[in-house]
Amino acid sequence: MALQAFSSAVQFPVRPVLTGAQIAYGSLLLDAAGEKAAQAFESTKAGDIDRACFLTRTVTTSAILDVTLEGISATTGDPDGTAIASGTLALVASNTWYEVTFTSAVTVTKGQRLALVV
Repeated sequence: MALQAFSSAVQFPVRPVLTGAQIAYGSLLLDAAGEKAAQAFESTKAGDIDRACFLTRTVTTSAILDVTLEGISATTGDPDGTAIASGTLALVASNTWYEVTFTSAVTVTKGQRLALVV
């Protein structure tokens, strides 16, 4: 399937922090085995998702990362722990844009709540 355009801007992670009169975006730190970072979002259109992309900052130790797409728990609002799509990434470089292709595409509906978990 060809790339699909979002109907609005999507930024990951969506973590606005007020710093004086400016808005800044923070980052997530993974620095020990077993740690996870997740970003919840809502699908802006129906279609297939077959990959996820993100930017690294400082990488001090290479690692193999598991990247999953999960549903959202209705009770906690956290990722539900069930991967509906997954892939792996050999993380090796700082300040690099990575694209992780899932082992199989997942079909989503408009408005479906999902989480990207690394």
